[in-house]
Amino acid sequence: TSGNRTNLIHGQWSDRRLERGDPVYFELSGIHHHYWARLMRSAVAGPPSAEQQRVAETIIRVQDEAIALMKPGTPASVIDRACREPILASGLRETYTNRTGYSLALNHRPSAGEFIREFVPGVEWVLEAGMVFHMLIMAAGMGFSETVLVTEQGPERLTGIERKLFFQA
Repeated sequence: TSGNRTNLIHGQWSDRRLERGDPVYFELSGIHHHYWARLMRSAVAGPPSAEQQRVAETIIRVQDEAIALMKPGTPASVIDRACREPILASGLRETYTNRTGYSLALNHRPSAGEFIREFVPGVEWVLEAGMVFHMLIMAAGMGFSETVLVTEQGPERLTGIERKLFFQA
């Protein structure tokens, strides 16, 4: 998804040509024996503006802080608030109606998520060791996500591509 279509959760493809300064985000899936891992990364066609860099850094920082809380026994509502409230407070969005994460497991196409457990306001379930989630934040044309395994020792990222704003100078 690119340009102003990055304001959509899943934009359709089109014949639109990229323009210098356009944000672009990619959501990729890795699948092994019907087990899914997902990640989202953002890029800019050309050098990023100061605002694009600020947005990317804010999303990554907020997401890092929230993922660090993903330990067995932690209420999902705590994780959702840790994702949602700083994005709203930063002024990147007036409202944030998207979920901030959802469960992944053994799935069959076309869906990557089982959607049994979602990180949304007011949820009452708690994290347990062995659960796997796709954690995502999107705002102002940027989107970043990670696949996270909850372990007894805390969160383990299952996706390894560097989390930064990619661009061509």
